[in-house]
Amino acid sequence: MALNVGRVGPATDLIPLSEQMANHDEYQPDITDRLAGHTLNLRFADGTALTATFESAQRLTWSTSTDLEGRREGTEAYEAVALRRGIVLVVVARLELRVSALAIVDLDHDRVVINLTRLVDNGTGGMKEDTRFLQAGINQKLTVPFPQTTELVGKRVHHRYSSTHAFEHIYLNEKTYAYQGLEGPEAGVADVDLTDTLKIADELYLFSWHERAQPFNGAIALDLAKGRACGRLFGWDKHAGAARQIRTGSIATLLNVTSYEGL
Repeated sequence: MALNVGRVGPATDLIPLSEQMANHDEYQPDITDRLAGHTLNLRFADGTALTATFESAQRLTWSTSTDLEGRREGTEAYEAVALRRGIVLVVVARLELRVSALAIVDLDHDRVVINLTRLVDNGTGGMKEDTRFLQAGINQKLTVPFPQTTELVGKRVHHRYSSTHAFEHIYLNEKTYAYQGLEGPEAGVADVDLTDTLKIADELYLFSWHERAQPFNGAIALDLAKGRACGRLFGWDKHAGAARQIRTGSIATLLNVTSYEGL
């Protein structure tokens, strides 16, 4: 996402983020109440403890041992999606604070990974993306973290986000992918961006990309076994002077696989 139609590479004339995101959510999966009534006690490697209680299917309360965005407790709206049995994706955002978190909760293995993105001052009057990955054990220390993986390398996947939006992804190496807009406001747009990929389960990945052209992070759970992806798109809309987010989903079709010599 990001560039002006017909351009390849970074450009200053960006399509407004509101236009990029419009109808990017037609194929998002339904939310689930799978976590409602559950309390997760998270223990991070640095010793931080965080307790999250899912009061309902859409609201959670939390408390922590250290400051989190200047607070130690709070109430948040959230949306959860069931990925597989025992694996749930959770999206929480405070747009007024320019922060968004996508978490994948693995209840069967008592572990959580969080893709935490902040939009922060870049020092020249603009914004930049700051994304970090946090892993924690549930009710115990984390013993088996989600690993970085190269299993997507060489794969080419067609993502249809709606009846009007389609992209293709080509996963080039461990830290880079190429995308091309096929349908929608970004049709004909292509670029290469930095990425992170973590393995969640067999043929299930947390894929996160960091755009060069604008302060933006996309994070999706890509399930090649089911041919679906879901997650959230989060970035800075310079036209509106505000952070924007949309929960998204796609029909993900594996088109081909390229084997690289030496890999």
